[in-house]
Amino acid sequence: MSNSGSPGSKTTSSPSATAGGPAGGSGTAQAVTSKVEVSIKSCQLRDASKLFAIVQLDNANGAADYAYTVKVRFLNSAHPGQAVYTTLTNQPVQAGAMKSALASAAWRGDSAAMPKTCEVAKATKVKTAG
Repeated sequence: MSNSGSPGSKTTSSPSATAGGPAGGSGTAQAVTSKVEVSIKSCQLRDASKLFAIVQLDNANGAADYAYTVKVRFLNSAHPGQAVYTTLTNQPVQAGAMKSALASAAWRGDSAAMPKTCEVAKATKVKTAG
């Protein structure tokens, strides 16, 4: 299998975009700056090592179907240099629809610096074929 071992990738067959790259000829990734279009619904920090964020993707006013890639930052404001990042890749949302997606990360640092909140660090979208 030529695809085995690609770290963090959940895509199966298409050469879809990663953050900042073009998607198989369907367009260039556009930065998402609207806090309505991509937002954090909730952050949950459990078990002293599990970090979860529910990301809301809102394409309700969109004129096209998009695949969103969202980088989430888990952080503790008292220890900003010890943030943890995770990325949701190629989350498809049809025009006129909304979707929630779960992002998770593990915390392996000092318990005093454990993240207490989360935020969208970067978000992009690529128009999907169809």
